[in-house]
Amino acid sequence: MNVFRDYGFHVTSELDVDVYHVIFPIAQTATVARKEIQRERVSMLISLRSILYPRSVAIIGASREPGAIGQLVFQSIMQNGFSGTVYPVNPFATSIMSVKAYSSILDVPDTVDLALLSYLLQQ
Repeated sequence: MNVFRDYGFHVTSELDVDVYHVIFPIAQTATVARKEIQRERVSMLISLRSILYPRSVAIIGASREPGAIGQLVFQSIMQNGFSGTVYPVNPFATSIMSVKAYSSILDVPDTVDLALLSYLLQQ
Protein backbone atom coordinates (compact mmCIF):
# COMPACT_ATOMS: atom_id res chain seq x y z
CA MET A 1 0.00 0.00 0.00
CA ASN A 2 2.93 2.32 0.63
CA VAL A 3 4.00 1.91 -3.00
CA PHE A 4 0.61 3.15 -4.18
CA ARG A 5 0.61 5.99 -1.64
CA ASP A 6 4.10 7.06 -2.72
CA TYR A 7 2.91 7.01 -6.31
CA GLY A 8 0.15 9.50 -5.44
CA PHE A 9 -2.94 7.37 -4.87
CA HIS A 10 -5.04 8.15 -1.78
CA VAL A 11 -5.11 4.73 -0.16
CA THR A 12 -6.66 4.44 3.27
CA SER A 13 -6.88 1.40 5.51
CA GLU A 14 -8.49 0.65 8.82
CA LEU A 15 -8.14 -2.35 11.11
CA ASP A 16 -11.48 -3.56 12.45
CA VAL A 17 -11.55 -6.76 14.54
CA ASP A 18 -8.59 -8.45 12.79
CA VAL A 19 -9.83 -7.38 9.34
CA TYR A 20 -8.33 -4.60 7.27
CA HIS A 21 -10.73 -2.45 5.31
CA VAL A 22 -8.93 -0.81 2.43
CA ILE A 23 -10.20 2.00 0.25
CA PHE A 24 -8.22 2.40 -2.94
CA PRO A 25 -9.72 4.93 -5.34
CA ILE A 26 -8.06 4.58 -8.73
CA ALA A 27 -8.90 8.07 -9.93
CA GLN A 28 -5.88 9.83 -11.33
CA THR A 29 -4.55 12.56 -9.06
CA ALA A 30 -2.18 15.36 -10.05
CA THR A 31 0.66 13.47 -8.37
CA VAL A 32 -0.18 10.27 -10.26
CA ALA A 33 -0.28 12.19 -13.56
CA ARG A 34 3.11 13.78 -12.81
CA LYS A 35 4.65 10.42 -11.90
CA GLU A 36 3.28 8.82 -15.10
CA ILE A 37 4.85 11.55 -17.23
CA GLN A 38 8.14 11.14 -15.38
CA ARG A 39 8.05 7.34 -15.78
CA GLU A 40 7.32 7.71 -19.50
CA ARG A 41 10.29 10.06 -19.96
CA VAL A 42 12.63 7.76 -18.09
CA SER A 43 11.51 4.71 -20.07
CA MET A 44 11.95 6.60 -23.35
CA LEU A 45 15.50 7.61 -22.41
CA ILE A 46 16.33 4.07 -21.36
CA SER A 47 15.01 2.72 -24.66
CA LEU A 48 17.24 5.17 -26.60
CA ARG A 49 20.37 4.55 -24.53
CA SER A 50 21.69 1.73 -26.71
CA ILE A 51 21.30 3.89 -29.83
CA LEU A 52 22.78 7.07 -28.37
CA TYR A 53 25.43 5.46 -26.14
CA PRO A 54 26.12 1.95 -27.44
CA ARG A 55 28.70 -0.19 -25.69
CA SER A 56 29.07 -2.43 -28.72
CA VAL A 57 28.44 -1.96 -32.43
CA ALA A 58 28.18 -4.51 -35.23
CA ILE A 59 28.95 -3.28 -38.74
CA ILE A 60 26.96 -5.58 -40.99
CA GLY A 61 28.55 -5.37 -44.41
CA ALA A 62 32.00 -4.34 -43.17
CA SER A 63 34.36 -4.67 -46.10
CA ARG A 64 38.03 -5.30 -46.90
CA GLU A 65 37.71 -3.30 -50.12
CA PRO A 66 39.31 0.17 -49.93
CA GLY A 67 36.73 2.87 -50.56
CA ALA A 68 33.75 0.53 -50.11
CA ILE A 69 30.99 1.93 -47.90
CA GLY A 70 31.40 -1.04 -45.53
CA GLN A 71 35.07 -0.28 -45.02
CA LEU A 72 34.53 3.47 -44.66
CA VAL A 73 31.90 2.98 -41.95
CA PHE A 74 34.03 0.44 -40.09
CA GLN A 75 37.19 2.54 -40.43
CA SER A 76 35.43 5.68 -39.26
CA ILE A 77 34.18 4.03 -36.08
CA MET A 78 37.55 2.42 -35.36
CA GLN A 79 39.57 5.59 -35.89
CA ASN A 80 37.34 8.22 -34.31
CA GLY A 81 37.30 7.47 -30.63
CA PHE A 82 34.54 4.92 -30.15
CA SER A 83 35.50 3.25 -26.88
CA GLY A 84 33.23 0.20 -27.12
CA THR A 85 33.61 -3.08 -28.95
CA VAL A 86 33.22 -3.14 -32.73
CA TYR A 87 32.23 -6.31 -34.55
CA PRO A 88 32.69 -6.44 -38.33
CA VAL A 89 30.18 -8.77 -39.97
CA ASN A 90 30.97 -10.11 -43.42
CA PRO A 91 30.27 -13.67 -44.63
CA PHE A 92 33.26 -13.54 -47.00
CA ALA A 93 35.99 -12.23 -44.67
CA THR A 94 37.83 -13.65 -41.67
CA SER A 95 39.08 -10.23 -40.61
CA ILE A 96 38.58 -6.56 -41.49
CA MET A 97 41.45 -4.18 -40.77
CA SER A 98 43.04 -6.83 -38.50
CA VAL A 99 39.82 -7.29 -36.48
CA LYS A 100 38.19 -10.73 -36.40
CA ALA A 101 35.12 -10.71 -38.65
CA TYR A 102 31.97 -12.74 -38.14
CA SER A 103 30.08 -14.35 -40.98
CA SER A 104 26.70 -13.54 -39.41
CA ILE A 105 25.34 -11.28 -36.70
CA LEU A 106 24.25 -14.51 -35.01
CA ASP A 107 27.93 -15.51 -34.68
CA VAL A 108 28.91 -12.42 -32.66
CA PRO A 109 29.83 -13.77 -29.20
CA ASP A 110 28.45 -10.88 -27.15
CA THR A 111 25.44 -8.60 -26.91
CA VAL A 112 25.28 -6.00 -29.68
CA ASP A 113 23.74 -2.67 -28.64
CA LEU A 114 23.69 -1.17 -32.13
CA ALA A 115 23.88 -2.78 -35.57
CA LEU A 116 24.70 -0.64 -38.59
CA LEU A 117 23.93 -1.89 -42.09
CA SER A 118 26.56 -0.70 -44.51
CA TYR A 119 25.44 -2.07 -47.84
CA LEU A 120 25.33 -0.04 -51.00
CA LEU A 121 22.55 -1.33 -53.21
CA GLN A 122 23.39 -1.68 -56.87
CA GLN A 123 20.98 -0.11 -59.35
